[in-house]
Amino acid sequence: MIKLINIANDAVFDQMERRSYPKWELREVWVNPSSVIKVETNPDFKKLLLAGLLPEGLDRTHEFARVTIQEGSATSCYVVVGSAGHVASKLAWEPKTPSLLKG
Repeated sequence: MIKLINIANDAVFDQMERRSYPKWELREVWVNPSSVIKVETNPDFKKLLLAGLLPEGLDRTHEFARVTIQEGSATSCYVVVGSAGHVASKLAWEPKTPSLLKG
């Protein structure tokens, strides 16, 4: 399992104005690398970051990636902090070289 930082939207609904307002939060998400289907760049979140709409603590140089995961017959998408290349390298599974137990 690999830990990634997910950007989640917990929208707040104002009943008086009948309008919802986005409320972005950073959350940890643990991902099984063998269930990842696709990792792609997400430039839309870079625009949100530069507009100051994302949570405090993010640097203006951060990149974002969308990770698509297969969960049985359904798929889920997560937007995570990190470039697509960085996230893909973090998820990469390296087979171990066989070693002798005795001898």
